[in-house]
Amino acid sequence: MLGHVNSLGKILIALAALSLCSSLAIAADDTWINDAAKAKGKNPPFTRRLFAGEVLKINLVKSKALRLTLAEYDKGGLLAIIPMKDGRRTGSKILMKDEPVIFTETLAEASYLAVKIITGRVKLTSELADMRLVEIAEGSPVELPIRPRAEISGRFVNISEFRSTCIFSFYKNGEEVSSEPKRNRTLTLEFKGSNKVKTWKPNADTLKIETVRGNILFKYGTPFVLAN
Repeated sequence: MLGHVNSLGKILIALAALSLCSSLAIAADDTWINDAAKAKGKNPPFTRRLFAGEVLKINLVKSKALRLTLAEYDKGGLLAIIPMKDGRRTGSKILMKDEPVIFTETLAEASYLAVKIITGRVKLTSELADMRLVEIAEGSPVELPIRPRAEISGRFVNISEFRSTCIFSFYKNGEEVSSEPKRNRTLTLEFKGSNKVKTWKPNADTLKIETVRGNILFKYGTPFVLAN
C-alpha cells in the first residue's frame, strides 16, 4: 500500500514538473514580444506581406476599432497577436488564421498589438472604423444617441484606482425600454484596467449610463457593421 502511495506521489510530482515545463515553454515562446516592443510601430490602415518568423508592432488608435484580416494566406498561415502597453502584455494571446479579428481596446488598456507570423506566408490587412469614447464620472450620468436596431458594441473600462460600478439603460422617445432587469444591467469592474464588453441590438434611440461608484471609460459604436 505504501509503495502504491509513493508511486502515485512520484507520478503527481512528475506531472506537476511537466506542467511547469510546459508553462515555461509557452512563456519562452512569447519572448518575441520584446522585439515587438522595440520595433517602430506601424499605423493602420495598411496592407503588408509577411513571412514566418517576422514580428510586427501595430499601433492602436484612439476612438477607433481595428480589424485585422488575412486577405491571402497559404501554407498554413498562422499569426499570434498580443495586446501590449509600455512593453508589457495586457491581454491574452490570440491565434489568427482565416477569420478577421476586431480589437476595440482603449488606449488606457493597450497602446499597440505585438504580432508574430508563426507559420506560412500571409498578406495582412488592417482597417479602422470610428467609435465614440466618453469618460463617465461618478454622479454624472450621460445620455448617448444611438441608431435604433443597430448592432452596438460597447466596452466599459475601469480607470479608477479602485472598484467601479455602472448601470446602463435604453430609452426611446424619452421612455425607458430596457429589456433586462436592473441587476443584469449593472456592471462592476474590480480593478483599474479591468473591462467588460457588451453587444446590443436595441429598439432604442438613447443609451444612458450612470456610474454609481468610481470612474469609467466607455467606448462604443458599430464598427465594421453598418459599412458591410
